Amino acid sequence: MEGGAVVTVRLVRSFEHRNFKPVVFHGVSVDQTVRQFIQFVRDDIATRPGLPPPFKNYAYDTMKIIHQAHGAKESKCHFSIDMKLSFLLQAKFDTAAAEVKQLKAKPTDEEMLQVYSLFKQATVGDVNTGRPGMFDFTGKAKWDAWEKQKGKSKEDAMNEYINLVEQLKEKYGI
Repeated sequence: MEGGAVVTVRLVRSFEHRNFKPVVFHGVSVDQTVRQFIQFVRDDIATRPGLPPPFKNYAYDTMKIIHQAHGAKESKCHFSIDMKLSFLLQAKFDTAAAEVKQLKAKPTDEEMLQVYSLFKQATVGDVNTGRPGMFDFTGKAKWDAWEKQKGKSKEDAMNEYINLVEQLKEKYGI
């Protein structure tokens, strides 16, 4: 994934005293495991300039990585220490899904069908319904576009969707 993801980690020393510090990491690879990322965070905070010594020297025993897509109402928390950071791809996808609704101008019908089909492939997978009836022209166009995505992996569909939304943002503004 070009450039990697941006991840904000909240370092918490004490919930009771509201003693926490958000730290932003840019260019995080989504191919590493959470365990690898945690080690990276521990190594980084020990030498990070501007971080108060109590945060640098504290032996954190728990780390929760939480992401909230731009415009989303809820945060999602991920716990598994050996899982890949692919949930960051999900965060970028969620952000793109929110942003595509905020374009200044409406994309062409063909572009919207591409947005729809990639979204469905990323969230549902291969077409799992029958083709709509003869007089449902919109439904048939959507179904046909989705059907063309058949066999594409969830991750590939998400990446294509994110890239398409970036192109649409450049073309139509946000």
